[in-house]
Formats: sequence, structure tokens, C-alpha cells
Amino acid sequence: MGARALDTCATVIFRGLAVLRGLALVFTVAYVAIWWRDWYGVHPWRLLGPALVFAWGTVCLIVTARRTPSRPTVLGHVAVGCAVGLTAPWTVPDASLGDPSSWILITVMLAGLHAVNALRTRWSLVALTLLAAAHLLPAYQHRPQVITSTGLLLFTGVAMRQAVVRLRRVALAADAWLDAVGARSRAEAVAAAQARADRAHERFLHDTVLNMLAGLGLGGAGGAGQAGPEASAALARVRERCQRIVAQVERMLAGAGGEANLSIGPPAGPPADSDAELARLIAEVVEEAGDDGLAVTVSIERVEAPRWARPARLGPPAAGPARREERLPADVVTALAAALREALINVRRHAGVAAARVDVARWLDGVRVEVRDEGAGFDAARFDPARPDEEPSQDAAGPAVRADRADRAGEVRLGLRGSVHGRLADVGGWARIDSAPGEGTTVGLHWQAPRPAVAGSPDGADLRRSYERAARRAVGVALLAGVAVLALPAIAYRGHSTPSLAALEPIVPVASLLLWAVVAAGAGLIAAVTWHRPLTGPESLATLGFAVACVLAGAATTSGGEVIRIYNWAGIIAPTLLLFSITVSQPWPRWATAVAVVSGTALAVSLPRVGSSPLELVRLLGTLYGFSTLQLLVTVAGPVLMATAETTTRAAALDAELGAAQEAAAAVRRDRARRLARLDRDVLPLLRAVVDGSADPRDEDIRRLCASRARALRRMLVGSGGRAGPLAELETAIDAAEARGATVVLQVAGDLAAVPREVREQIVDLVSETLLATPPGRVMVTLLCDGAAGEGYLSYPLAAPEAAATGLDWPAAPVGAGLDWSSVPEPEPGLAETGDADPAGPEPAALTVRAEQDEDNAVVELRWPALAASIG
Repeated sequence: MGARALDTCATVIFRGLAVLRGLALVFTVAYVAIWWRDWYGVHPWRLLGPALVFAWGTVCLIVTARRTPSRPTVLGHVAVGCAVGLTAPWTVPDASLGDPSSWILITVMLAGLHAVNALRTRWSLVALTLLAAAHLLPAYQHRPQVITSTGLLLFTGVAMRQAVVRLRRVALAADAWLDAVGARSRAEAVAAAQARADRAHERFLHDTVLNMLAGLGLGGAGGAGQAGPEASAALARVRERCQRIVAQVERMLAGAGGEANLSIGPPAGPPADSDAELARLIAEVVEEAGDDGLAVTVSIERVEAPRWARPARLGPPAAGPARREERLPADVVTALAAALREALINVRRHAGVAAARVDVARWLDGVRVEVRDEGAGFDAARFDPARPDEEPSQDAAGPAVRADRADRAGEVRLGLRGSVHGRLADVGGWARIDSAPGEGTTVGLHWQAPRPAVAGSPDGADLRRSYERAARRAVGVALLAGVAVLALPAIAYRGHSTPSLAALEPIVPVASLLLWAVVAAGAGLIAAVTWHRPLTGPESLATLGFAVACVLAGAATTSGGEVIRIYNWAGIIAPTLLLFSITVSQPWPRWATAVAVVSGTALAVSLPRVGSSPLELVRLLGTLYGFSTLQLLVTVAGPVLMATAETTTRAAALDAELGAAQEAAAAVRRDRARRLARLDRDVLPLLRAVVDGSADPRDEDIRRLCASRARALRRMLVGSGGRAGPLAELETAIDAAEARGATVVLQVAGDLAAVPREVREQIVDLVSETLLATPPGRVMVTLLCDGAAGEGYLSYPLAAPEAAATGLDWPAAPVGAGLDWSSVPEPEPGLAETGDADPAGPEPAALTVRAEQDEDNAVVELRWPALAASIG
């Protein structure tokens, strides 16, 4: 997936530095303007330095705004910063050399910030050291301001580095997390896509091939002795429909995927008029139902309003343009028509009536297709898609009756769940079936246009919280470290200035230390809060009040122009540090207001004391620049990254989606090719024979073969005996039994894969050998699995006397490999049991078998205990 969060983190920070560089260019121009009359206007050649820096900064600003700078570009920043620092004696006035309020320091500091963001910690510290030396050495004689500015350079670089390390740690963790989420999403998407493709394929087979085979097996083409124009027309219709089905399957075999190609009509893209396309497909389905003898009445109603009105408690909708009609997606149109066809087939087959009604209601944002009949009805709750399949019944009705009942129920359940409920669910719709025995049936097919999401993704919210926590903690560390560094000027310059308040003169020697202790206590309390959570509104207001108090206290402990020098550390640097906690806790209007309040207070106490000399004006400008730009830097490192978290997560999700789509497409193609290969082998030759006339669907043998193929296909669709399952080996034996006239019903409840391998092999051997020798009639195979244990029942008709004459004794040992069941015996009345005859034996039986006679059927009971779980 790539390091999305890490890349975004670096991009956002460098673009923030680009904004700072733009402000630095403005400051440089203002600096030159202030010193123009006294220095740059007198020595024009000295403008070469600021001009080159301005040109370099403009180019860097343009490049950084477009892309993250490369490592050579960052090293170029460091080289330019060193050159600017070393040439400072020739590019700035002597009075401003080494001063914090100089374009020299800002240029060198920006180079350091680029270095700590782009280089590893070791090399970023080397770069900071080189830049600090280049700034300090040429102005070493200008103390204390050069010491102050160099210390500010180092502190800002180190603080930024620790913030970057924290944010990158969050970004790396987020990337690892997004990769894991993406991998899981890809796996789920592939599985979901495969499941959707399976359902689409199963619905296609059910609605076309299975319905056709079942219809032919039930005599849908007429009897063998029928003749005349009507019989010929019916046969022609059957062959035409078979030809259409064969053509659709052959298209699938040729690789034309998608359910739009599997359902109704030729492949098509999104319809230009979705309502007209839906009406056309409904007409086709109704015409097809009419050909099969079902009279259908259709009505279509258009409602120029949303389906569900706005709740009254929300008030009337806002005034504006009328709501536009939502087009029906192509897959929704196809799904509605195909589900309608299945509903009408169920009416024709099971309702016992020859008429039905279809009502279509089209709203601006949805559609409903309703099918009504006045037929026999049924218990709709039994076929609810949310209801688990019922276990095979073991009542007293007898195996033949139970088998017929289970077969018919399985056919109805497959049609309703897959072709109605499942088809609508796959396109975001739903189906509702209302029915009761003797009261008719109503099938409602619904689709509603989805509403746009109004909330961000939970993944984006998690990433935002991680960034927010990292930014707050980085600011807390910077606040404590900055206050610790302020102890140096508090100690070094104590008693240096005369207080502007006479009341403070008695405590001049300790005033600076007392003020530092108060600032340190307040900063410690604020850092402790922000370490765990953002500042609340009242807490931010209290912090702002504390910062304003620091500005006033600094002004009270200094006099004259010292109010804008390092001697007033409490009024210049301390408030800037305190504002950091507000910046990472409150939205930008609030923290910008806080910066404006502190800056206004600083101006109010400084302007009356500052003269008109260029140095003092530049220092005042530098103070205001520091208040605003450092807060902006914190904003870049925190809230801006938080704001990008949603975009980062959305991009990662989209990347996972695209990758999953590619993987799913390949997996679906493989699965479909495997299934269609079996269809091509087992079913298409029969349908092709019907189409070309070499097989007469009215012939009894062809009808029986069609019914046999329909049962086999139904077993595959319901997942109980298909080649993908644990009983795949039974297919050959089932086909052989049905070719002799047997009707095999295979039912599995539970997870057969949980049964130990050796036991499964014994079950397959026993059932296979029995099926290969059963006489014509209904054969029931029922397996009930409960973890590793379970039981099963094999019921088949008693052999004819001539078959029983060649009977075979039941095995006297546990069933296993090597048994030769060449025919099916007619057991003696009573019980014959194997598998537990020798309880003292060294090995417990893996599978026990007991046989009994039930009226005209033989019943074999299979049991395998849980202790067999350790076998195989």
C-alpha cells in the first residue's frame, strides 16, 4: 500500500515550512525597508546578500509548494544557511549583527528546520551544529544577543526534531495499521466478490439451466404421443429457449463475465433511460410467463416525490431546487427483472393458479416491484433468509415422503434465498415475502437510493486522534524544555534591568528568579494536562490570561527599550511557549484570537518605550513575527496533520479497494472457469441435443435424464455434495445410481469438514459402494454433523427378489477400506450391527454401522463418536 501517512506527514510539514519561508521573505523586505535610509541606501552593494536570499527563498517556496524537497535540496538549504551566517558582517548593520530580530537568524533557522525534518537525527544535529557555529562565530563579540539568538536557533531545531520524531512514529504506526487494515479489507473484499460471483452464477444456473431441466423433467415439452400444430409450437418454444440458454452459457465459457450477461437479454452498459429499460425487461419477463401459461397483469405508477417523507420533527425541507430523480443503476434494473422472473416461475409452479398481478411503483429515490397471486400460499417464515436451514426431519412419515418433502422445500428455498433475496441484497435492495397457507402470496422487490455519508470514517478519526495526541505531547515537551532553558537568562540577567515599577526595586536581585519559578509552575501544570488531553475552553482562557500576565510582568521588571530584548524573556519568549498549548487544543479562530490578544498586549506595553531607531523597530517587528510564526509552525505539526488524516485514510481504503478488485477479478475468473467446465461436460451436451433435434424432450428417457441432471445441479447449488465439498467423490456414484433410475437426495447438516479425515473416507466408501448397487427408487442420504461426532442415515428401497438372491452379508467389522459391496442385500427383519462387537479390542471403532428394515426400505444407521477426532 505504501507509506501514505508518513508521506502525508512529511508533505504537510514541508508545506508549512514553505508558508514560514513566505513570511520570512516579507520580514526580509520589511527589514531592508527599515534600515534603508541608515544603511542599505548608503551602501547599495550590501543589498546583494538579502537579494540573493530573497531569490533563493522564492525558488524554494515554489518548489516546496509543489512537492516535498529532495535530500540534495535540503543540503542546499543548509549550505545557503551557513553561507548567510558567515557573511553576516557584510550584509547587516553592525548593531543588528547576531540579534534575534534579523533576517540572518530567520534564514539560518529555516535551513535548520528543513534539516531536522529531512535528515536522520544524527545528521540533523550535525547540520544544526554547523548552522549554529556559522551564526555565532562572526558575531561573537556582540554578546549577549548572539548567545540568545544562537540558543533560540538550537532550541527551535531540537524541539522541532522531537516533534517530528513523535509525529513520524505515529505516521509509521498508522501506515502499518493501514496496511493491516488494507490487507484485511482486500481479503474480505476478495471473499465477498467471490461470494457475489458465486451467487450470481448460482442464480443464473437456477433461473435458466435448472429451471429448464426441471421443466423438461416434469413434461414441460408435452407427452411423447402428442402431435398437431400446438404440440409442434410448444416443442419449438422449448428448443428456442434451450438454444438461448446454451448461448448464454457459451458466452460465459468464452469469458463474458458479469451478472448483467447472465440474466436477461444481451449484455449492455448502463441504460440511458433506466426506467424504460426496467419496463422493457419486465415486459420480456411477463411475455415469457405468458408463454408458459401464466396470465400476468402489469401496472406502473410514477410518484414525483421521495418514497419516505422528511420526519416532522426535523421541520420542513429547506427551500431550493426540486429534487432530481435518481437513475436506477444497471445492475439494479437487471436484478429486479431477474427476481421478478423467479417470483413468476414460483407462481406458475407452486401457487396452483393461472393468473398473477405485477405492480411497479417508482419514486424519485427508489422503486418497488410487487407480485401478487391468489394461490395456495405457504409458510413464508420457513424461507426467511435470516433463518437457518432446518435439519432433515426424522418424523414417522417414512423415508420416501420425507425425501420428497425435503426435495421440494430445498427447491423453493434455493429460488427464494438466492434468486430473490440474495439477488436484491447484492445490489443494495431487499425483498419482502408475505404469504400464509390458503391466503395467496405477495412478493415485494425494493430498492432505495443510498444517502451520502455525513460522518468521517472511523479509521480517519483514529488517525486524527493519534496525531492530536502526538502533537500535544510534543508541545508539552517543548514547553518544559523551553522553560528550563529560560532559567539561563533568568539567572544570568537578574538585577541587570531596573524595574519599571518602583515597588519591585527592593526585590530586584531575586525578581527574575521568582518570576521564572511562577512561569515554570504554570508551564508544568499546563504540560501535565496536555499530555493526557486537550485544554478545555475555560482552561485555554486561563492559559491565555497567564500568558498576558507574563507579558505584563516582563514589562514591569524591565525598563525602556529593554522590553524588546532578551532581558525581557518573561514578556517575549515565555508567552510564545505558553500559546503552544492553546494552538494544539483549540480550533484556529480561537488560537488566532489568543495570539492577537498577546501580540496586542505586547504592543501596548512596548510602543510607549520604543524609540524610532531602526534597531528598536526591527526588534519590535521580530517580536511580533515570533509570536505568530511559531504558532503557525505548531499548527502545521498538529491540527493540519489531523485535518489530513481523513484524506489519508480514504486514499488508503481506495488503494485497498482497487487492489482487491484486481485480485477478486482473477479469483472469480478461476472459480467460474472451474464451475463452467463441469457444466459444459454434464449439462450442455443434453441441451444441445434438444436444440438440434437429436434428443426429443417428450421422450420418457430424456425426461428422466433431464430430471436427474436437474437434481444433480440443485445439489451443487445448495452446497451439499458439489465437487467443491468434502463429499465430492460421491458425484460419480450418484450419477451412476440416477442413470439406473434411482433418485438420490443428499442432505448434510453441520460441518462435515470437522469430521476426522479417516472417518470421512469410511463414510464416502460406504455410501459410494451402496449407491453403485442400489436398485431404482428414491435413495436418502442424511448426515448430521456435530463437530467431530455425528450420525447418518442411508435409506434405499429393498432389492427385488432376483437381486436379493445374490445378497451380501453385512460386514462384521468396522467399515473401512477394502470392502467389496458388489450388490445391495435385503436385510433380515431385525437388526444387524457392526463396529462395536469387540468392546475389549485395542482400538475404538471409528465408524459403527447398524442396518434395519423399515416397511419397503432398508435403513442403514451410521455413527461416529467424538473420540474419533484424534484419528487421521
